[in-house]
Amino acid sequence: AAASSDAVTVAVHDLVSGMVYSLPLRAKDTASALVEKAAAAGDHAAGQVVLLFRGARIDDALPIAKIVEGGGAVALAVSTKMKLVFDRARASPSAEVSDDGLELQSHHPDYCSRLNIAVCTAPLPSFGETRVTVKLDGNEVGCYDSVALVDASFDPATELGRDEHSWSVELTYNRTRHGNSYTAFDELMEDAYWSEGDTATLLIDRAAGTAVLQRNGETRGKVLSGLPTSTPLFVACNVCGHEGDCTIRLLDDD
Repeated sequence: AAASSDAVTVAVHDLVSGMVYSLPLRAKDTASALVEKAAAAGDHAAGQVVLLFRGARIDDALPIAKIVEGGGAVALAVSTKMKLVFDRARASPSAEVSDDGLELQSHHPDYCSRLNIAVCTAPLPSFGETRVTVKLDGNEVGCYDSVALVDASFDPATELGRDEHSWSVELTYNRTRHGNSYTAFDELMEDAYWSEGDTATLLIDRAAGTAVLQRNGETRGKVLSGLPTSTPLFVACNVCGHEGDCTIRLLDDD
C-alpha cells in the first residue's frame, strides 16, 4: 500500500471469510482505527477481532505508518473468547444489573419469578465453539435461575424458552425449554441439586447448533440442539426474586 500525503491503504486478509479488504486510513492513525474498520468490513464484533502483522498480534497503539512501511498488509482472525456484559436496555423492569454489568439480581415481589431477565450486549461469535460460564452467586438458588440463548427478536418481557426466539436451560429443574416445550436432562446430573457457588458452563458449537453443559467444570452432556447456525445469538439469564437473595454472575471466558 502506498501513501499519498497522509492517506494510505491497508490490505486486510480475513482468515474467517477468505476475503481481502482494502481499507483507507491515515498514516497518523493507530491500529485501533484499523480494527474498527476491519471489523465493520467483515461484519465481526470489534472486541473479537485480532489483527496479525508479521506473525504477531498488533498492539492497538501501533501507528498505521509502521504497517505501511512493513508492506501494508495484515491478517484478521476472530477470537471466540468474549467478555460478557448484561445490557440494561434489554432487561426486564424488575431485573437489577450491577454497575459493572456482570451481575443480575432481583427484588421482584414474586418469590419465584420468570421475568427477571437480562440479555448480554454482544452476540456470540458466528463460528467455532464459545464457552459461556455463570456463577450462582447469591445466598440461595432460585427455582427459575436460568442461562439461555436468544436471538435479536427476543423480548425480555417474555419468559425465556416460552417462545421461538429463546432456548433456555433451567438449572434447578434440570431441563431446557424452547417454544414452551421442555426436555429434562436429569439423567446427566449425578446430584440433581444446584447449590450456591456452583458454576454452569455452556459450550456452544455454532456450526453444529448444539450446547453442552458443564457443572463446576465437569461435563454433563449435550442439553441443547437445533440452535440456529446463521442467526446472531445472545446470552441471557433469568434470576428468581427471593427478596434479592438470588444472584447470577457472568464469569470471564478463561
